[in-house]
Amino acid sequence: MQKTKNPLETPFTKEFGLQYPIVSFGHCKDVIVEICKAGGMGVYGVAGFSPEEIDRELTWIEERVEGKPFGVDVIVSGSMPATGTTEEFEAQIPQAHWDWIEKLRKEFNIPNTRLPDGTVINGRVREPRGAFTQEYARAQLEVLLEHRVPLFACAQGNPAFIIPEMHHRGVKVLGLIGLVRQAVREHAAGIDYIVAHGQDGGGHCGPIGTFTLTPQVARAVAPTPVLAAGGVGCGRQVAAALMLGAAGVWTGTAWLTAKEHDIEPIAQAKILAARSEDTVRTNWGDGAFRRHVGSRMDERWVSKDAPPILPRPMQGILNREIMYQIADNKVEDVYYGMGCGQTAGLLTEVKPARQIMDEWVNECLEAFEQYGLLT
Repeated sequence: MQKTKNPLETPFTKEFGLQYPIVSFGHCKDVIVEICKAGGMGVYGVAGFSPEEIDRELTWIEERVEGKPFGVDVIVSGSMPATGTTEEFEAQIPQAHWDWIEKLRKEFNIPNTRLPDGTVINGRVREPRGAFTQEYARAQLEVLLEHRVPLFACAQGNPAFIIPEMHHRGVKVLGLIGLVRQAVREHAAGIDYIVAHGQDGGGHCGPIGTFTLTPQVARAVAPTPVLAAGGVGCGRQVAAALMLGAAGVWTGTAWLTAKEHDIEPIAQAKILAARSEDTVRTNWGDGAFRRHVGSRMDERWVSKDAPPILPRPMQGILNREIMYQIADNKVEDVYYGMGCGQTAGLLTEVKPARQIMDEWVNECLEAFEQYGLLT
C-alpha cells in the first residue's frame, strides 16, 4: 500500500483550509467555535430555530470564530408538508393519541408543567417553534444565504432545489444520506460533499451500518468527497474511515461529553454511563428514525397498546409538550435527552473539546504509523 506524508490532508481539508478532516456537528455554539479553532470544522444544528434566532446565532459565531470556516445544518426533508401552522397540524392529531400522551404522563408521574417561553436555558431563550414545513425551512435557508455561511449541511432530504442559489453565494453544500441511492441522486444534482450516515450514529440516521455504507457511497459518487458518519468516537475510527475511501468524518456524540458543552447534566451523565447496546433507534419522537439512549418511554411506544406513529410534523407536535415537561422536571426514567450514537460505549469522561480533537488526531496518526503507512 502506498505510503503518505500526511493522511489527514484530504480534498475536504484542502477546500476549507482545515488541519484535520474532522467535522463536529452539534447544538452548542461554544463547542462549534472551539472545534473550528482546533483545526476541524464545526457544524451548527439550527433545525428547531426561527429565522430570527438563526440570524442571532450565526452572528455570535462569526464574531468569535476568528475567520475559520464553519457550517450550518438545516432539515429540508421532502416528507415535510409544504406549508401549515402548528394549530392546523394539532387539529389533525386523533384524540386517541392525545389520550395516550396523558396516559404516559400519569404512568411516569410527569408534572403537567413546563418552563414558559422566554426562559433562558443553557444560554438560549426558549422561543415558540414553528411547525416543520418546507415553507419554514425555506425561511431558515434565506438566513444562511444572507450570511454566506461557508457550508450548508442538509440534514435530511435532497437539497437539489437550493444548490444553484447556494453556489451563487459561494456556499458549499453537503448532504447527509443513509442509502446509496440517495447519495447517487444528490451527486447527480451537483452537491459538493456527501455524508454517509450509518445507523450506528446518533440523532436521525439511516438503516445501514457505517462500515458497510461508506465504501459503497464513496465508490458510487466518486469523485465527490464523502465523509463517514455514525459511531465515530476515536482516532482509530478516523483512520478506518479514511481507509474506507472517506475524505473525513462527521461526528456528534463525542462532543456531547466536551467540557464546554451546555448539555443538561442528566443527559450527559446518561451518555457517559451508556454502553453501545443501551442506545436505540426509534421514530416515536418526531416521526423519523433517530438513535438515543433508551428509556422506559421507548418500551411503551413499541408496546401493543401504543398508537401508530403519525407522519411529520404531527408526531413531533404530539410529543413536544411532554418532552419539554420531562426535561424541565428532570424525570430520569423517561428522559429523552440528546441524540446519542453507539459510540457512547467509547465515552467515559468529560474532556475539553480541544483535548478530544488532539487525542483523535494522535491516535489516527499512530494507527497509520503502526501499519507502515507514513513516510
